[in-house]
Amino acid sequence: MGASLENATTAEVESRLEKVETDQRSIASDLRVFDTISIDRVIARVTAEQSAAVDRARSAEVRLGRARNAETRAKSIYDAARRALLPRPQSHRTQMGAGKTTPTKITMLHRQTLQY
Repeated sequence: MGASLENATTAEVESRLEKVETDQRSIASDLRVFDTISIDRVIARVTAEQSAAVDRARSAEVRLGRARNAETRAKSIYDAARRALLPRPQSHRTQMGAGKTTPTKITMLHRQTLQY
């Protein structure tokens, strides 16, 4: 490079043109390689991010399942406690005055005998 083509012959100009075109093709090929490397890096990063997202989704599904199980257990415990604290239905005789029961106050966790 740097050689002047001012007094060059046609053969010298053609030779110089061929060298420049060869350099241009080589540079274009190198740029394609860089583009490919860049695209490969992007693909690798996106693939890793997708894999991490899938792992996070699976983990969230596991936690959701545990939360649903805990909620079901809590509802069962609450219902059982509520049933245990509710007064039992009285038989027909008791309702007619055959037996006498003490009035009770029912709260969430225990019964208290009411004092009058």
